[in-house]
Amino acid sequence: RQRQMCIETVSTLQDLDAKRHTEVDMFSGVLVRLGKQFGIPTPYNALALDIIKALEEKNDGRFDYQ
Repeated sequence: RQRQMCIETVSTLQDLDAKRHTEVDMFSGVLVRLGKQFGIPTPYNALALDIIKALEEKNDGRFDYQ
């Protein structure tokens, strides 16, 4: 029996591909801010936030990454 794999694209990638802003501020942004407020490091969330925000700015035409 052959298995079929269903590949779904996460909403963040769908938003970036469609040149829309993502919900990253509502998720990683809140975690990063709360981490700072309570002295808890959130390096992975901070990195994800920075990368996604940079991609949003690129989509907005604010930077030319060629």
